[in-house]
Amino acid sequence: YLTLLTTIPSAFEDAITFSERQIKDGFFMNDSAIDLSVEGIDKFTEKKEDSALIVIFEQNVDAATFLSDTQKEEYKKRNKELVLGTVIPSYENLSTQLTKWKGSRKYGPAVSDLPEGKTYYSEFMKFKGSTEASLEEMVETCEEAIDLELKALFQNLQGISSNPSQIDLSTPEEMIEYHRAHLEDFPQGPSVSYSANYLDKSVATPGIIAYYLQPPIDDIQNNVMKINGDAVADHNSLFETLAHEGFPGHLYQKTWYLDKQPNALRTNLNFIGYSEGWAMYAENIMTKKMPISKEEAAYYAHNTSLGYILQAAVDIGINGLGWDVEKVSKYLEEVGFDPSFAQDIYDSCVDEPGVIVPYGYGLAKFLRLRDKAETALGSAFDLKTFNEIILTHGDRNFEQVELDVNAYLSENPNSNEVISSETSVMQDRAGRSWTFYLPFVAALVLLMVLAFVFVRKKNQEI
Repeated sequence: YLTLLTTIPSAFEDAITFSERQIKDGFFMNDSAIDLSVEGIDKFTEKKEDSALIVIFEQNVDAATFLSDTQKEEYKKRNKELVLGTVIPSYENLSTQLTKWKGSRKYGPAVSDLPEGKTYYSEFMKFKGSTEASLEEMVETCEEAIDLELKALFQNLQGISSNPSQIDLSTPEEMIEYHRAHLEDFPQGPSVSYSANYLDKSVATPGIIAYYLQPPIDDIQNNVMKINGDAVADHNSLFETLAHEGFPGHLYQKTWYLDKQPNALRTNLNFIGYSEGWAMYAENIMTKKMPISKEEAAYYAHNTSLGYILQAAVDIGINGLGWDVEKVSKYLEEVGFDPSFAQDIYDSCVDEPGVIVPYGYGLAKFLRLRDKAETALGSAFDLKTFNEIILTHGDRNFEQVELDVNAYLSENPNSNEVISSETSVMQDRAGRSWTFYLPFVAALVLLMVLAFVFVRKKNQEI
């Protein structure tokens, strides 16, 4: 770890050199995004002796019983020297550089404004969305899910007051144990342990409520969740977030799949649209079980889902299809939302293009697949069985997931679903999707890591 800290200056120098190439071509980030970056850096560097990198390190070293007192003091001294003399100055220099680069972008704020930007974004969404679908098809999937969620939301408005109830659960442990006790809609997973701790304020990113650290593939017992207390609006919001990160979200899905002993390489292929889509989908189910009135719980679930799906659709429209603020405003009105949000959503999407898409589009895809199965099976539909179908085989592209759902429906005697020729199209897409990833397998082997960090973005209130 201490050796790694010594590499930060050279790593930042490389990043600055690369950024200068972007600036030369006019491709650098928007000024508003620079401001957000500088704000985050300055928040981190304002702490010196009380930096989290010093305080937490010293706490952990003091707890290390295998170190002598002399070793502990040597490690703490070396760490403090590196943090104060190397790490913080590197960040301060980066903040200065970023400020100097304001106004360097030569093109409009969206990815679609850049030369070949639409083509690039379209390819980027194959990764972000875990799909081979076109941008137009992705927007259509979002719109269909928005329609489903709006109808469900309106059905529960009658039970909503201007002062919504707060759950009678206050600690992360209470909420996580509540989640774990209400997994009747999901197949049984392995018995695992977890810790859920609050981040030090100096290292907490403002836009992130919490994240989950995936365990090593050969030790799924010990799971870690970190929470940004400043980003938690209330107990209800934390309840939703921990369902996303813990049970039945990331922690449950990852340990459930790893418990099946998959091929080790298979566990290192990244399908972020599936993984974040699953966590949003699981959160949607669990939030409806929130210990408040049924109507209020459903309202929370559908409102959160709508926020993510809507922003995903608009992000694709802005950065992939070239929508301007006026088009965004018209689109919001067309799908049933207040168009006065247009500028705010536009600014968010151009500052962080594609960030919300895995969450919103992934959720939309799972909701559409569930609706398809419910429509086909009617009263014979079983949510637990459906969830096992989409969990089996782990993270994968949505063409593969849909093939699995279609196979389940075609084999079910209660299904009235006629699997059309679209299946062959999906099979072709699924094959092409796997082909798309094969050239990267060698690189993935070299870059294997034992942990992935899943980042939960802040809820979008509509």
